[in-house]
Amino acid sequence: MGIFDKSKSHKKVSIDTSINKFVRHALKRPAYCRIRISQIAELYNVLTDKFMKEGNAASTIVNLTTNLKGVCPECGSWYSGEGLSMCGITESSPLYGKTFFMMGSHSQTVERILRGHCINPRCSCKEIVICWQVEEEGVGITYADVARELGLSKGKDPYDVWDKEESKEKLERNQKNDTLKCKNCRFVNKEGSNFCENCGSRLS
Repeated sequence: MGIFDKSKSHKKVSIDTSINKFVRHALKRPAYCRIRISQIAELYNVLTDKFMKEGNAASTIVNLTTNLKGVCPECGSWYSGEGLSMCGITESSPLYGKTFFMMGSHSQTVERILRGHCINPRCSCKEIVICWQVEEEGVGITYADVARELGLSKGKDPYDVWDKEESKEKLERNQKNDTLKCKNCRFVNKEGSNFCENCGSRLS
């Protein structure tokens, strides 16, 4: 039974507070663990090490990115598996040097999480519920709904800061293009141009 199926029955799940206990459960079934955000790297390293010792070395990276997610117990904001990987792979990680993620517009968000703050800049919570094997087959129901139904979070207004940052980057890029776009012929010129390369008009 998936997480969305459970949510319909309003069944609260058991949430561990011990990293080692969570890891033992994660090897067998869906599991949840409430920790401090500053402990993400510690949990990630323990989970990675356990998986590799169990003979899952080749698929460990894919498994973690696919099956691991996080949710803020206060605001309901979700952390992606890739986002947790960015924060979890430190120099002490068994995966250090074996993989590389392009942070791009997510760099400020990752830095925020590494400082122990919620992914949501409007939330002051310092904790996170790590979820192992959260399924996504539900139709007409959101992760925020699931989090509340399962007792993972009490948030009613989740804030997807990842999408916000991507939108912000896109907006800044569009605004930059507008400044280089000729008002006469609408040609988008190269950065630093004073005159339109297409019609010769002065750019404002």
